[in-house]
Amino acid sequence: MYNLLAEWADQCPITVKLKDSTVIVFDGILDVHDDCIELLEKDTGDIYILQKEDILFAKINSSDIPEA
Repeated sequence: MYNLLAEWADQCPITVKLKDSTVIVFDGILDVHDDCIELLEKDTGDIYILQKEDILFAKINSSDIPEA
C-alpha cells in the first residue's frame, strides 16, 4: 500500500486509514522517503508524516474506506 500511495502524488485528494482507525483526507503528497511519507492535510493544511507501518489502507478521490 505504501508504494502505491507514493505513486499517487498527482491524484489527490487521497483518503488514508491508519492502523489506529484514524481516517484523514490529504490534498497533496509533499515528499516520499524509504520509511515515511509527508502529506498535506486537505482541510487544515497541516503536514503529516506517516510511517510506512502505520498505513492500513488508502484510496484515491474517495472517503469511502472499507472497514478492516
